[in-house]
Amino acid sequence: MRFYVYGLADPRTNVIRYVGKGQRNRMFQHIKLAKGNKIDSNNFTKFNGLKEILDSGYSDVIYHKLFETDNEKEAYDKELELIEQYDTLYPNGWNLVLGTGGMSGELHPNFGKIWSLEIRQKMSKAHTNEVKQRLIQSRQGSKCGGWNKGLSHSNETKSKISKTKQGRKASKETKLKMSLSAKKAWEKRK
Repeated sequence: MRFYVYGLADPRTNVIRYVGKGQRNRMFQHIKLAKGNKIDSNNFTKFNGLKEILDSGYSDVIYHKLFETDNEKEAYDKELELIEQYDTLYPNGWNLVLGTGGMSGELHPNFGKIWSLEIRQKMSKAHTNEVKQRLIQSRQGSKCGGWNKGLSHSNETKSKISKTKQGRKASKETKLKMSLSAKKAWEKRK
């Protein structure tokens, strides 16, 4: 079976708090993300519930595979039914919406859609180097990249980074790459 509907149960009460639709190892991703302090699908309710379970000394939730099928539409329909059956819609559970927000293949609303020339040109422009360069420039000048863009490291963190890098020797190839990169950056400043 390709698709399944699953439930995540609170190990303290054995009550299913979340119902989702997935394939392969999807049902195990929620707790993995929570352990890594990453929020899954912007669902703070589920994240906070999972963190509360972890903080109370449990290392996992109880997994229930509730339904299996080869038909994705059937899985979506069953997911809706089971969210209602187990009453997992917020505030009673961790589901924020009635059913899955993501769809794939023929179920996706844009599947088979023929875009107008104007829309295709807009999409193409959005993927050009000009737009990418504007994004890169908007990020330049930040002290750190990624989630902490614009924030600088504390002196303690800087010290730790420095200590881990002490004694490292860069290869000739790496030194050449660093030199070329610095020259390019210097040329751009002129």
